[in-house]
This record gives sequence, C-alpha cells and structure tokens, in this order.
Amino acid sequence: MSEMLVPAAFWLIVLLPFGVLFWQARRVRRGAQSKGKATMLFFFYSATPIIVYVLVFFLLVAIEEMANIAIITEGYARSLFLIAGLGLAWVLLMTAIFAVVALFLGRART
Repeated sequence: MSEMLVPAAFWLIVLLPFGVLFWQARRVRRGAQSKGKATMLFFFYSATPIIVYVLVFFLLVAIEEMANIAIITEGYARSLFLIAGLGLAWVLLMTAIFAVVALFLGRART
C-alpha cells in the first residue's frame, strides 16, 4: 500500500500549485484578496500535500512500531526526504513565481 503513496503524492505536489496559482490570481484580480494574503495562502495551500505526506509517513511508522508488523517498505522510507525536499523547493519556486505574477496583476475591468 505504501508504494502507491509516492506517485500520488508526487503528482499532487507537482500539479496542485498550478491550480492554486490560477485560483488565487483570479481572486487577486477581482479584488477579493490582497496580494500579500494571496501569496501567503498560495504557499500554505501548495505545501499542504507535503505536510500530509510527511504526517502519513510518521503515522505509518507509529503503527508499525506499535503493531510490530512491516508496513513501510524501504523504498518508501528512502523517498521521504527526497519527495519532501524536492516538493518544498518546488513550492518555494512556485510561490516566488506567484508573488511576481500577483505584483503585476491589476484589477479587472467590469
């Protein structure tokens, strides 16, 4: 089961920031949010899959230790730092891109 979490988490970490970028950019353009608040929310929404991935890993480790059964494979355990590190770098890069985009967004003309 744990082998399925790595590809799912990878695609969530990669694709979710694009959806959040368009959603937050639309809210800034409408004037529903300030640029700073939208940038902070962009970071937190985009970092959510990374946080969930790490928490699920620690939950599986706790269950494994309490039940004395092997749940986590070695490959899944080795991928934790790789996925979390690359995911965090990706989220920081996308946050910087969103901050630049939000800086140049104007109000929509109605």
